[in-house]
Amino acid sequence: MISGNSVIAQVGKESTWGTAATMQRQIRFASEDFKYTAVKNQEPVLTGRIGASRYDLMGIRAEGSLSLLARPDDLGIFLLGALGTEAAVSGEGAAKTHTFKAIDNNLTAHLPAFTFALDRKVKLYTYTGGKINTLSFSAAPEDYLTLDIEVFARDEAVASSGLTPITPSSLKAFKFHQGKVYFAGSTTAFGHITNIGFDYNNNMENNIQTTGTGLYYYEFDPNTREISMELEMLYLPEAETFRQSWYKTDDILKVKLEFKSDEIITGSTPYSLTIEVPACQVTECSASVGGSEGIRQSVSLVGIDNAINDLITVTLVNGVSGKY
Repeated sequence: MISGNSVIAQVGKESTWGTAATMQRQIRFASEDFKYTAVKNQEPVLTGRIGASRYDLMGIRAEGSLSLLARPDDLGIFLLGALGTEAAVSGEGAAKTHTFKAIDNNLTAHLPAFTFALDRKVKLYTYTGGKINTLSFSAAPEDYLTLDIEVFARDEAVASSGLTPITPSSLKAFKFHQGKVYFAGSTTAFGHITNIGFDYNNNMENNIQTTGTGLYYYEFDPNTREISMELEMLYLPEAETFRQSWYKTDDILKVKLEFKSDEIITGSTPYSLTIEVPACQVTECSASVGGSEGIRQSVSLVGIDNAINDLITVTLVNGVSGKY
């Protein structure tokens, strides 16, 4: 039996959707679930005998998920995949700033596609045409910041030879205690957040088949982007003030999530990740008592389009000199 610890995962950006890419990064991951999906329909006929009718292949696609720790240099390729655009890299010296924003809805705007390669030892599988449908961050006390992605892909193939080794990131992942949350443009972080969850959803369709695609499916691209956040905070006076100010009104507030690593790139500049959603509304805010433990207040927020600001901006500061 093959140990899961021996599986190797790599990813590379494609120049043409569905055409296998050269691998760029080797990712240390917690779990993966990539698979080939054959859509098969049963003939809707009676057989005239005692058994059921046959099945036929009607469509081919692939899909998968990947869970990993949020390391400062690995993150960029997934942020680009989920949001779609990266500005010119800025910064002097070793510290580089990568800025990611969501792509537009015009006909020429497509999310970048990636090839995911998984060496499961029995076979080396490649999944081409991979696009990130959902991207989720989560962090809890005494734990790491984790990243989970859901991928829609065009096809699965079995490679004839093994992967060329790529040295994986040696950087430490971001941690919960390195995180801060800012509300309503405040330069002072909200005091006592006890849990952080962030979800970005492209709402892609991976089931559009046309006469031009054959057994495969039409290239998937985003529909309405959805941003949601689930936060938990200690039920203190500032938590009640937050509830009164934002949940009991329809007012719009800016939310910023920030993580700064203990590791330094150069000088006094740390590795960092900043997620800014300029227009959010609170859809749920409640504190409940279930025992003698300290009371927490749960908060749900959604990002909205205010027709003024960019829907989302993610800034990643690391030592990667070029664009992802």
